[in-house]
Amino acid sequence: MSNLKTKFLRAMGTPEYIVRDQPEICMIGYEYISIENYKSLLQYSDDCMIIRLIKGSITIEGKKLTVKDIEEGKICIKGCIKRIQFGGL
Repeated sequence: MSNLKTKFLRAMGTPEYIVRDQPEICMIGYEYISIENYKSLLQYSDDCMIIRLIKGSITIEGKKLTVKDIEEGKICIKGCIKRIQFGGL
């Protein structure tokens, strides 16, 4: 990202994780995870989801996984989360 664009985004109060093209991940217990600043859902099943990030990917493994909410730039997954793995960094 260009230096000028970074300065502009910071001046506008844009969260740092967006300025740096990084995801914000919030996990509540072992049953809920939300990921902001993601690109796409690459794989979807009730035991494994792979989400493409701007840099790399995140794999979520578990049981009875479902997409609770999905919108541009944010996805929320619910289920029994057993494992989270980052790849391609």
